[in-house]
Amino acid sequence: MFRSEIIVLDDVIWDGESNVEVMWDKCMVWCGAKQKDFWGAYENWEERIKKGSRLQLWKAQNGPVVGFELEENGAWIPVWCIANDFRTKAERESDEAGYEQFIKTEGKRIANMIDGGMSYKEIKENVSKGHSGNTFAFALMLGVENTENKKNANDVRKEHNRYWGCDNSRGVVNPALLTLKDAEK
Repeated sequence: MFRSEIIVLDDVIWDGESNVEVMWDKCMVWCGAKQKDFWGAYENWEERIKKGSRLQLWKAQNGPVVGFELEENGAWIPVWCIANDFRTKAERESDEAGYEQFIKTEGKRIANMIDGGMSYKEIKENVSKGHSGNTFAFALMLGVENTENKKNANDVRKEHNRYWGCDNSRGVVNPALLTLKDAEK
């Protein structure tokens, strides 16, 4: 069904996040992958995949390359698969900036609600819908830190922590981390 071919690179030409052209055996060229679609978006593939690197190309029967791996320290590291269609670095950075701004905006809203004397339950009912537990916890932490009504902030923090089963925590408990912790058990 699938077959692999191990090659040693004669050269690699990088075109930013677009096509990556690899050459081997002094005459073979393949440019079917885009760097934006490599796994490990923040890996420095341009330093890792270079002249002399060993790649294992995976092919469907005698068809096109459907994936490849890089040999590093005797292990094969998955790099790319034909089904990958990831966002570009600019798109990822824009999304990350938008997410960060959303959390900061929600944190300011929560601080205003705490200053206004709202309870934890009221705050939960009045924040933007669609929060993950992680997003809400970060926004709540910012709200608690940036409020003037420190007594209510402490009450809201304690109620949030009790809700997630962590009465003794000093900070704002992040339920996403609790979920990971439970998964380890």
